[in-house]
Amino acid sequence: MSSFFPNSGFLLSGTNLTEASHILWGSTRINSDRLIFEGTTGVKGIVPASAASQDKIFISVYNLSPTTTA
Repeated sequence: MSSFFPNSGFLLSGTNLTEASHILWGSTRINSDRLIFEGTTGVKGIVPASAASQDKIFISVYNLSPTTTA
């Protein structure tokens, strides 16, 4: 499992990431206005101050059930 540190940057890669309306980092919500999209395959932002090595949950407009990644 990767370690994440509060207030540090993160970069996630995948497919169709621009469809994400927000990311849940543990129970902390990061809205799309606080994310920077790198084309359709990357998204970056700042790890919330309350987070430390928690699961990330991506919410997609087309997939109403959350997907959890470790």
